[in-house]
Amino acid sequence: MQMITLGGDAELELVDSLDPFAEGVVFSVRPPKKSWKNIGNLSGGEKVHSNAKLMEDSNGYASFYEKTWK
Repeated sequence: MQMITLGGDAELELVDSLDPFAEGVVFSVRPPKKSWKNIGNLSGGEKVHSNAKLMEDSNGYASFYEKTWK
C-alpha cells in the first residue's frame, strides 16, 4: 500500500454532543509541520489529501467491523 500523506493528524468532533444528529461534525486537521485548522481553511490540495485519507480510513474501519461481526 502506498502512503498518500507524510503524516499529520485529524479529528472529527460533534457540534452538539447532546443531539448528535441535529448539527453534524467539525472536521479539523493538522497537516505535517503545521497547526490545527478547520477543513474549510485549508488549501485545495490539503483538502483533497485530508478527505481522501478520511475516506480510506473509514473504508478500513468498515471492512474491519464487517469481518468482526460476521
